Amino acid sequence: MDILYKHMNTRLFCDRIHNSSYEQKPQKCNNNQSFSTMIDIFFSNFDHHYVMVEPKDKSLYTRQRLVEIATDIDENKDSKYDNFTYLKCMNSALIQYGLQAMKNVSALLYLSDYYGVTTNIFIESTMLKVVTSVKERKVFNVLYTSRGKWSIMDSESDKFKDGVFDDLGTCLTLDVPTRDIYKKYLLPIGKYKVQQLIDIAKDMNLSLDKDGKKKVKKQLYDDINFYQLNLK
Repeated sequence: MDILYKHMNTRLFCDRIHNSSYEQKPQKCNNNQSFSTMIDIFFSNFDHHYVMVEPKDKSLYTRQRLVEIATDIDENKDSKYDNFTYLKCMNSALIQYGLQAMKNVSALLYLSDYYGVTTNIFIESTMLKVVTSVKERKVFNVLYTSRGKWSIMDSESDKFKDGVFDDLGTCLTLDVPTRDIYKKYLLPIGKYKVQQLIDIAKDMNLSLDKDGKKKVKKQLYDDINFYQLNLK
């Protein structure tokens, strides 16, 4: 956290904005606009203060906002960290450093949870699409251009082939090795008999069949964990 505070400044440029007949209004981000960092692409779409800041002051505002988010992870741990039920690979110190670095996968994964979206990264140089979460929620499509810039995509393109998580190394630092960053609802699969999983699935009103056939143990196990993951 000390590293982050080195970038702090006591001047808050948003305070320069005064009410008048020419009052500045928040504006929607131009989806053709490109950004230098992955952090900026999140803030441009989800932080309504970001779009009000003058371009020359955005870098400072971004740093200040990152300090606030990183500090919240410690000070409001219940609602800003514990509620996401991360595995050890997404520990709080790693996320805080990733936010400061502004180019780490941990920051991408955390901000996706923070803003409640599933982020798909489309990598132009390799024409690959990487889905960064299995959670079912609003989709946020982002393009990493061949020029090393970030922009929002209005819709998906079938020109991109499905990539794997490691492909994010093309555009980000892979400080997290997998998108499977959440604790599972169930204990390891070996702890259960098939009938136990059937009973749990019934209690959750989950289907016991798939494509007209009875689900095997692994399918039941994965479906139960997936169901619980998307309840959060």
